[in-house]
Parts: sequence; C-alpha cells; structure tokens
Amino acid sequence: MVMLTEEMVIVRTKQSNLGAITKLNFWGSQLSDVSILRKMTNVVVLSLSVNNIDTLADIQYCKRLQDLFVRKNNIKDLNEVCYLKDLHQLKSLWLDENPCSKNNDGYRLAVIKALPQLEKLDDVLIENSETVKAQTYGKSLYRPDQIPEYYSDSDEEEYEKNYIEVREERCPSPEVQPVEVQRNNYSPEPQQIQLQRDREYVSSNNSYESEQNAYNEVSRHEGGGVGHHTPPEPPEPAPNRTYKVPMTILLSYLYIIFIPQS
Repeated sequence: MVMLTEEMVIVRTKQSNLGAITKLNFWGSQLSDVSILRKMTNVVVLSLSVNNIDTLADIQYCKRLQDLFVRKNNIKDLNEVCYLKDLHQLKSLWLDENPCSKNNDGYRLAVIKALPQLEKLDDVLIENSETVKAQTYGKSLYRPDQIPEYYSDSDEEEYEKNYIEVREERCPSPEVQPVEVQRNNYSPEPQQIQLQRDREYVSSNNSYESEQNAYNEVSRHEGGGVGHHTPPEPPEPAPNRTYKVPMTILLSYLYIIFIPQS
C-alpha cells in the first residue's frame, strides 16, 4: 500500500502550507491512501488517475474542488460518488475505467442524478435533457457509510420499473398471436424440412445400431460369452443370366425344320 504523504506533496508542489495548495497532480503514482487530502481544503484541480484508490471519502474535504480526475483506479462501489455531493463547485468528474463504471448500463444516469452540479462527466458534456432524464430514471445512490440507514429494496424495484418502462417505450414488444393461429399459419421452410429428414435418417440409423447391439448381446450369451456374432445377411437375389447359342447349332436347327428330307 502506497500512502500519499505530506513530504511527497511538498516536494511536488514546492509549497509547505498544505492549505494553500490549489492544484495537485499525482497521476500514475500507485497510490492507495490519500487521506492527506483532508488537510488540503483549498484544492481546485485534483488529478489522481491511474492509481489504486478504492474510495472517494477523503476527497469530500476539498470543498473548493472543481475538477476531479480519478480515472483507472480501483473504485468498485458506485455509491462512492455520494461523498462528492457537498462539493457544490465540482463541475467536471472523470470516473471512467473503474470497476464501478464497467458493464454498468445505468452508470452515467446514476452519477448525474447523484451529482446534479456536474457539467461534464468522463470528458463528455452533460445536456440539460440528460439531467432531467437522470432525475426520473437514474438509480438512487447513497453514501456507503449510510446505506443500511437509507437503502431499501423499494429503491431497486423503482429503478427496475422505470428502466422497463423506458425499454417498452423504445422497443415495444410485438403482438403475440394465439397458439391456434400460429399453428394454422405455420409452414415449414425447406431448410426445416431437410433438417426433419436428417433427423429421421439419424433416428433410423440409431435404431439399427441398437438392434445390432441387442443381437450381439444375445448371441454372446448363447455362445457362452465367446466371440462376437452378427446377424446373417439375407441372400442376394440370383443375377439375371443370358446364354449365347453357337451359330453352327442354330443353323443346323433351322436346316432340319425348313428343308424337307427325301
């Protein structure tokens, strides 16, 4: 764990009075503890991106803060932004690429609802329409140290209800026909017909193999368990044969029939 110390701040800012510092930049310093910020109440611009910070609790004491950069840290709970509610001069927040913002569809609306004083979030300007929408559909957030007191399942249900209503407005569900109508209107596609034929062919092959296995099992028992028997195959039909008569025999036969004997 790397702690931001008073000595580090003095060396970086060339200022021994922590209360007089207005700008502080410790980008990419592997910091995980920034509790020294509690003594820096006049910071206006604070850059702490690319560190290992997991809470915003220490930043709530920077009452004059206007721009906060905490991108690429380890903030997992989105409720942490509630520590910034009383920073009324905060105009820009860059929180993207934290665990709390990844794979979270309602992330942006929730942050805008919790911090209505923001003008820019993650380097994207916030429109007035977006602020109004966030107040209606954004998920309610609470300070992590006050969640047991304020949080309830009804808030989650209200958020899900509003989210479903928005989805229905944007993507209305198609009307579902009754089952009987679906059956009457059903006509298999050529590909489905071919698949059905393939299934029947495979099924017949499986039946044949089952029969063969059963036959082999019975034969094995009858034969004392020795050898492997297969059912005799039906005899092949006799082939059609054609015979050739020598020409001399044929001429002799014709001579006897048509030439009278004296």
